[in-house]
Amino acid sequence: MLWPLATAIFLFTGFVYGRWDVNWAVFPIAGILSGMFSNVYHILKRKNVS
Repeated sequence: MLWPLATAIFLFTGFVYGRWDVNWAVFPIAGILSGMFSNVYHILKRKNVS
């Protein structure tokens, strides 16, 4: 769900605001958030199993 949202934000800000120069930052931020969410999910899942 995160990657389609990142793509939508990228395209929206690119076409509407014309900010293609700084728009690339959406994807590294999405990658960091994806890793964080994955780690939190696995930690919570491990706690519920024990």
